[in-house]
Amino acid sequence: MSGVTSAGDPARQRSLRSLGGEEFFALLPSTSLPRALKVDERVHQAVRQLRLRNETGVEFGVTISIGVARMEPGEDAKRLIARADNALCAAMHGGRDRVLSYQPGQSMLGSL
Repeated sequence: MSGVTSAGDPARQRSLRSLGGEEFFALLPSTSLPRALKVDERVHQAVRQLRLRNETGVEFGVTISIGVARMEPGEDAKRLIARADNALCAAMHGGRDRVLSYQPGQSMLGSL
């Protein structure tokens, strides 16, 4: 697993890690769900504004779908990632290019 971690106070360190392929996860310690959604919405908007060019000079844009979940007391990382992945799947199945959070009671799309 590769990634980057911010420097400074360990309680405020943020990490971006690759799960493989085109999937990544970000850890935002000591961040409320509403604040995490704001951070992710800023990332979403920044990616949507990107304009890239292929090798022939044709310009194209990029989209991103983001699933968000807050770690619950006593929860392990596997369960947290599964809930965030379910939110991601819901975002993708709901039209892509959006930010969605996992809602308590939301059915789990995959097995844990």
